[in-house]
Amino acid sequence: MAFEPRGMSDVRDKYGQLKSVLATFNNKVSDVLSKAELQFLQAYRAHMQGVHREKQELESKLQEAENEQANDKQIQSLEKDRDWYRAQKQQLEGYVGAMQKDIIYMEEKYELLSKDRDFLAKQLKAAKKQFRVLRADIEARREARGLVSSVLVRTRRSVVRSVHVHVRVRECAEFKGGGWWVTE
Repeated sequence: MAFEPRGMSDVRDKYGQLKSVLATFNNKVSDVLSKAELQFLQAYRAHMQGVHREKQELESKLQEAENEQANDKQIQSLEKDRDWYRAQKQQLEGYVGAMQKDIIYMEEKYELLSKDRDFLAKQLKAAKKQFRVLRADIEARREARGLVSSVLVRTRRSVVRSVHVHVRVRECAEFKGGGWWVTE
């Protein structure tokens, strides 16, 4: 063998060690990289799960806020309807009060008109009775003389009046439907 400087064996030992370290270096780096990649992927998954959970929480909060807003709008709409119905109630109560006053007035008026009707019915009956008596008297006088001196006469215009007549009854009036009608 050839001349070897002193320390060369140390260099060769170190070189062999270095070679063996470099041979395992790729494996160790690959192991370290795979561990780092595994740790990164685990951290990424954990982070993404957190982000996904946070996203779901925010979406649920957003949905709750939208529901509350919709409920607020619905509540506002219902309050508006309530106010309208209250106004209608007050208006209708006013109408009811006015109608009750009208009913009281109409009942009083009905009572008065009923009394007037009863009074006028009694007068009408009395007038009919008097008319029958007068008609009988006229018939008796007509048969006796053929002339009429004083007769209660109704015109076709339904106006009752007392007329003094000095002509023959057959020439100026005719008896129709329970009364004397002047032929005009």
